[in-house]
Amino acid sequence: MITEYTPRSAELMDDPYPIYRDIVAAGKPVFSPAADAWMYGEYELCVRALADGITYSVARGVQLDDEEELPIGIPLLTLTDPPEHTRLRRFMGNAFRANTVADFADDFRGNMRRAIDALDGATKLDLMQDLLLPWAIENSLTLLEVPEADRPDLREWMGIYLNRERGVLGFTDAGNAALEHAMIYLAAVHLNALRKDGDTFMRRILRHEVDGERMSDPEAMGLLMTMAIVGAEDTARSFANILYHQDRSLPADTGRELTEEQAYAVIDETIRHSPSTHYVRRTTTREVTEGGVTIPAGAKVLILFGAANRDPGVFTDPDTFDPARENAQRALGFSRGAHSCLGIHVARLQLLAGLEVLTERTAGRDIDYDSGEWVHAMNISGYQRLQGSIQWT
Repeated sequence: MITEYTPRSAELMDDPYPIYRDIVAAGKPVFSPAADAWMYGEYELCVRALADGITYSVARGVQLDDEEELPIGIPLLTLTDPPEHTRLRRFMGNAFRANTVADFADDFRGNMRRAIDALDGATKLDLMQDLLLPWAIENSLTLLEVPEADRPDLREWMGIYLNRERGVLGFTDAGNAALEHAMIYLAAVHLNALRKDGDTFMRRILRHEVDGERMSDPEAMGLLMTMAIVGAEDTARSFANILYHQDRSLPADTGRELTEEQAYAVIDETIRHSPSTHYVRRTTTREVTEGGVTIPAGAKVLILFGAANRDPGVFTDPDTFDPARENAQRALGFSRGAHSCLGIHVARLQLLAGLEVLTERTAGRDIDYDSGEWVHAMNISGYQRLQGSIQWT
């Protein structure tokens, strides 16, 4: 029953699509006592909510549970509402344009090559723990401009706090401790280094002025925290889903040699069909009526990307994986409205660059997708462990 939906159920989240179909078919908000939240699944309903940053607030967090331990005085882009959110976004919006981040493609490719080389020819591996998570973490450290001498500690800390446990929505105790170490480094060491003169990606962001002011230290720390926490996990889990669809959903004679356009088509359709981010939470600031249903002020609303991305009113034959789908980019994997993902171009570029190198370096692979360990942490779902074998070229 759709009223039993809750992200707390790992078993339900292993395959939420039967419930998603019913939520979409309802065509209106549905209340789930199990989640103590209203569920939005119909595509247009989700889009309207995402566009209204006044009624639907992120101040209590974007996950199911309230954010009780937010860093005091540090504004996070993902957890601020307009107009503060708008101001923060103006500091960095130009820096994350497609043409601006394109220069990172070689870095992302190089990081994948080094991650493969670090396997020292091993053909049996845990694809997530041995390759994809280390690669995605390295990409984040590259974007953050962490010096090579400081990276071993950051790699260890990030690896620990991205080690999710099935049935646990938040970080593990070890993950929280590792995250604290990483944040102390970013605040006490790295931010000061980035404030020094230099013409680099991060330094240009920190020097950029909005209404005659540069980003304050708390605002800059919020950016560093967001970049350290958000990107790597989504990237790694999305990449595994892309490989799954390459191996399971495409015709056997398709081959893995794809043009850039074809690769992006596979990436975009994966994000639509099998998103790593299944929902974002909002909290209503006022009473609002949608589809004839009145939702009170202060209510939790779960905007279900995973449901909206398979709305048959928008996507023909939505349960079928189809890279030729012309409107795959209408999917909500990167959100919409004021909180649309600032890093969309970085994310897509990472996935493309990694896919290019893995294709280049792989003669064949046999991944045991059916036995992989699937986790659901915060609002992200995906493989945590994924055993298989790869024949390297």
